This record gives sequence, structure tokens and C-alpha cells, in this order.
Amino acid sequence: MISNRRSYGELFAQSEEGIASNILANCLKRLTASGLLTRRPDPDHWQKGVYSLTEPTIELVPLLAHMTAWGRRHTQPQGGVVGAGGAARGGRLTVMERVHG
Repeated sequence: MISNRRSYGELFAQSEEGIASNILANCLKRLTASGLLTRRPDPDHWQKGVYSLTEPTIELVPLLAHMTAWGRRHTQPQGGVVGAGGAARGGRLTVMERVHG
């Protein structure tokens, strides 16, 4: 799939987000059930599965890349959005300021 991580073990061990194992398992089940992923048996190990993106999911990749690029352009590394308010915070808006304008 992404970054050539295709099994549950690879996705869990190399998770940059530090996702909990039960959350990852639930997400993989739901994505597979909704048709966004497929799971086939791993030919090298009978207990493992190999996940792949389906065609509809592959169509989303450019959109996700654009959203990621937009986020990097419009946010600070700490997660604050650059804006006119929040001068005491270096121009970053709080979550409440972003939601309530």
C-alpha cells in the first residue's frame, strides 16, 4: 500500500502515528468491508494477509496528496494555523478561534 507496508505487522510496526493495535485492526476491517482495501492471504505465511488499495482508493491518492500539501502550506509545525489573530502566539490561531472565527 503506502510506503510498501502491506501487512498488519508492517503497518503496525512502522506506524508514524503510533496507532494502537486494536484501532489499526478495526480500521483495516472497516476499510476492507467498505471496499477501499482488499485482503488476500500472504503466500509466504498462512496466518498473514496482504492488503492492497482498490481502484476507487487509488483514485483518492492525488486528492490526499493535495490536501497534505495544503496542510503543510497553511499550518505551523506545532499544528497552529497561520492567521491574523493570536499575535501573542506568533500569529497562530487556537482551535476555538479557527472554529468560531
